[in-house]
Amino acid sequence: MGKNDFRVDTTSSEKKTFFKKKQTLLGLAFLLTVPQMFSAVILPIQWLLGARHGVVLNVTSIASQELYFLVMTIAGISVLKMMLSDKTFSKTLVQCTRLEGYLIAVASVIFPILPGYQASGSTFFFCDTVLLLPGVLLIIMAELLKEAVAMQKELNEVL
Repeated sequence: MGKNDFRVDTTSSEKKTFFKKKQTLLGLAFLLTVPQMFSAVILPIQWLLGARHGVVLNVTSIASQELYFLVMTIAGISVLKMMLSDKTFSKTLVQCTRLEGYLIAVASVIFPILPGYQASGSTFFFCDTVLLLPGVLLIIMAELLKEAVAMQKELNEVL
């Protein structure tokens, strides 16, 4: 072959995906988040029914538990999307991560206002920084994932 000659291989090759190897772990993660998804819906109904019967509710405890269940529901949705998709990164993963970050960041502002709230010892301008920091970090991670989606799309267009 000469200096400017090159070979073009046109045989189809099997596309390797990152998550094919991780299907077991993703399946386990999804199975563990399914009960959390149901709890996000069922527990508020139980709390409301209990309140009708005169049970005293701790609003802060209920709000923190519901925040946990909502975050787990969003995580379950993103895990399901990862299981069903061939892509390592997706817009759904970006949106779920961003939504989790916003929920946690907003909770860091709302929780200190609720009755029965006990300060964690680290507050900053009426925000609970124990919640604010993970929320902000998730938002930053969502932006990094957004860039990864763009890079993956560009790579797929090149190939």
